This record gives sequence, structure tokens and C-alpha cells, in this order.
Amino acid sequence: MENQNSTTPIPQPIQLDYGIQEAIKFYQGLDAPSKQFFDEYHSKNICIRCILMLFRVNNLQMYRIKDYQILIRELQLQANTLTYCQIGNVCKICLGVNQYCDLDDRIDILVQKIKEQKFEFRDFKITFSISIVAYINKMIYISDAEDKLGIRFPFSTKEYNRNSLDFKEVYKWIVSPILVRKLDVSANLDGSFLINVNFCNRDQNALDNPDSEAAIIDKLQNDLNELGISKVKNQYGSKWKNKKNKKDDKEEEKQQVKSQMGAEQILVLLSKTPLSLMMELSIVRDGTNYTLNLLRQLSVECTQDSLLLYGRYIKHSREVSQTPWLIEARDIGREDIDVRMLGIGRPFVLEFINPKNIISCLNHMPELQKYTTSDVVYCHDFQIVDKRFFDELKDIENSKAKAYCCVVWIQRKITKKELEKRLNCLLNIEIKQTTPIRVLHRRSLMVRDKLIYKVHAEYINQHYFVLHVLASAGTYIKEFVHGDLGRTVPSIGSLLESEADILQLDVTQVYDSVHNIDLTKEDWHKIQYIDRE
Repeated sequence: MENQNSTTPIPQPIQLDYGIQEAIKFYQGLDAPSKQFFDEYHSKNICIRCILMLFRVNNLQMYRIKDYQILIRELQLQANTLTYCQIGNVCKICLGVNQYCDLDDRIDILVQKIKEQKFEFRDFKITFSISIVAYINKMIYISDAEDKLGIRFPFSTKEYNRNSLDFKEVYKWIVSPILVRKLDVSANLDGSFLINVNFCNRDQNALDNPDSEAAIIDKLQNDLNELGISKVKNQYGSKWKNKKNKKDDKEEEKQQVKSQMGAEQILVLLSKTPLSLMMELSIVRDGTNYTLNLLRQLSVECTQDSLLLYGRYIKHSREVSQTPWLIEARDIGREDIDVRMLGIGRPFVLEFINPKNIISCLNHMPELQKYTTSDVVYCHDFQIVDKRFFDELKDIENSKAKAYCCVVWIQRKITKKELEKRLNCLLNIEIKQTTPIRVLHRRSLMVRDKLIYKVHAEYINQHYFVLHVLASAGTYIKEFVHGDLGRTVPSIGSLLESEADILQLDVTQVYDSVHNIDLTKEDWHKIQYIDRE
């Protein structure tokens, strides 16, 4: 016979997600007035994520719940018409942005927009912006609930504070870990790759588009003035309209700053405005604050920190100038077009702005030597550096010393003995240089104190000799030779008591500091060359 004592298995309770458990604890821990506000917000079709944001909840797991319907059932909240697992009726505050940000199709769109820009990156960080409309909706619903319940919201976030818990924090908390998995890279607040996610039409020239941020802010400023709330200074109004068709990048950048200032000022004013006046705003009266489709306005702009490539260059030609390149070139000083750069070369840093192939570029570093070698210029010692290295390189500008070699002509006849007696014993000569005539059109008129650490003259004949000079940074060597009509004192001409001129000039070495040179050695002026093999 069958065992009559068998029993029916007891159903096991469903294990709730950790985020749901935490949300239940949070709700149960609220006092009665706070629960009233929670329930009121929910009944007004505000998504749970925005409600948690209003309550300043900073538990990340509570924002990462996949299905809030489970939480709603567990809390036995009054049903509303919002959906969470598929796009439907949108939240009255965020207009669906945070409500649906973790849906697979929304993430796929975001990832596609990132990949379309074809950047290489090892980590990322996110910035986020949302239409001013979302902030206004938040203020309206806080005020509406306070009026209905007759008490002040205990966690009031109506007053605008750019540093308070905001839409951007909620969005980044939810989306960042998903992007880590989808992009297979880590999130890094100090990373070099920036993903700028925007849920607003930021076109500064779109005043004719009623859904653009420019048009919305323009309406709000007019409303503020007409309703007598405040006279807002014209940050985005008629003056801006007059300039809106300018194509100059700097003007456009200025207008973007103005729009941000205008939006923030408007929010500060509205945060102190009663609900009755806020309901008179044109975007509220015509329903724009609820019908604006922010999900369709998604735009993604990716940018990469500059790549800094350090190296040294040797210039053999007297016909090559340092003109602007297509990439940003930052050399540590420069020589004239007719001056060669010899020795081991002058340091330089190339700044690649917003580079896309940053990883593959590093893999091709050894090949750079081949592409930067010619009869005119030779570059070497390539390495990727950071901004701190570059700043340190600039800091040595004032302490560095440079060695020069030049061919000098003097008018009067001179013997080898006299030449060496007059010049080769000179050490640490202080000179004063008034801005040279040849650069006066691009340099301010002033007297510069410079130091000639040492000179060495090599006799050629009665009128010509080779002069080696070790000088402080920024010394005008040509003027030190010929005197520039008395604007450089003393000069080689005045020291030799003769008219002098310079025929050829080479930079032979750039030192970080004069202290790196042993001036007691007789061959201190000997040019060092690199081994190119």
C-alpha cells in the first residue's frame, strides 16, 4: 500500500533581490509623513528611481533594481500606469530618462552611439546632462505634494543646488556598471576617455525648434519677466539672438557658457517661486514639460584627453622654420629659421588633441623613427608622457642653459693671442638686452637681464673666428655678438672694440641647468652627437 503519511511540499518563499530588500527596509523605516509623500509621488506617476532621488537615497543597489513592479507589490503601493521593463508611460519628472536607462534596447542605442565614434580606450568616465524641464518638473511635484498634504516635504530638494543628489548621479550609478560589461573596460573617475551623455537638444542655433533647450530657456526668461518673478539679466535673450548666426567657434563657446548660466539662474529663481506662479509658465500651460520626448533627444559626444608625445629634434637646415602644424606642437623654446639645432636635439612635445587611435598608436611607437627621419630634420627619443611631465619640462625654462656655436666677423684686424686673451677668460658676464629691433613687432619693449656663463673663441684669421657661447635661457645671441646698435651691453663688438657681425649660428646643446655642465673642462664646448645606429 502507498504511504498515507506523504505530505504536499511547502512552497519556498521567493528570494528577493538585494536592492529590493534594501528598498523595503528604507520604506518601512520612514515616518508617517514621509510615507505619505512617497505614496503621493507614486500615485502621480513618478518613477521609483526619481522618488528615491527626491528622498536623497544614496544606496546604489536600490537604483539598480531591474523590475520595480516587484517592489511595488511588496510595498502594497497603489497602482499607477508606469511601466519599468518596457517603454510605456513615462515618469512625470525624468520623462523616462532614468526610468528606462537600463533597458536592453536603451543600452544598445547608447553603446552603438559610443562605438560609432571609433575611439580606442581602456577605461571611461561619464558626464550627463538633462533638459531644464526635468528640474522644473521636480520642483512642481514637490510643491504640489506639499500643498496637497499640508506639510513640508521632510527631504525637500526643491531649492536648486547643483551639488545635491541629482539626475546625473542616479544615471551614472545605474549605467556605469552596465557599460563596463558591454564595453569590456573599467570605469575610472580619473580616466582619459569621457562619454558625455545628453538628454536635451543642445543646438545653440535652434531657437526655431520649440523642443530645443535654447527655445525652452528663451521662453522661461520671457515668462519670468512677464510674471514679475524677477528681471533676469539677458544671458540668453536678444543679444544672444543677434549673435546666434555667427560661426566663429569662440563665439559659440561663449554662448554655450551663457546658456548654462541662464539655466542655472532660472532654476535658482524658480526654486523660490510658489506653485501657482510656476503653473503659469508657458512650458507648463502648453504641456511641454510632460510631452517633451527626452529619450529621442539622446546624443552622445565622446572625447579623449590629449596624447602627449615627447621627443627631441635635430634640425640640419637653415631654411626650415617652426610654423604651425596640423597637430599642436609645443617646443621648449625655438631657434630662428636660419639657425641649426645640433647636438642631441631640442626637447619638444606634440599634443594630439582628442586622439582616437590611442592604443594602436602606442603599439607603433618604434615605427615613428622611420617616418621622422630626413636630410633636414631628425627626431628621436620618443616617449608618451603625462601632463605633469610636460609641466615640469616647462618649469625648467627659466633655469635651463643653452650652448651655441657661431661664425663671427669683425671689422678690425685681430691676432689669435689678443682674441683669446680678451674672450676666453670671460666668465659669468651679466648683460642687459633691450628688446631687439628685429623682434620688436612681436615682443614687448623691455630690458632683459641675461647671463653669459662662458665663451670660447677659436681663431680663423684676422677678421673671422668661431665663437662658442654658453648662455642663460632667452638670450639673444645674434644681438650679443653685434650689439644691436647699442641695445645689448656689453657685446662681443664692444668687448673687442670693433664692429662685429654674426655669419652663422647653431644651437649645439640645451641643458636643464647650467649646474649640469662642468665648466672646468677645456672641452666643455665640444658638441655631443647621438649615435643614430
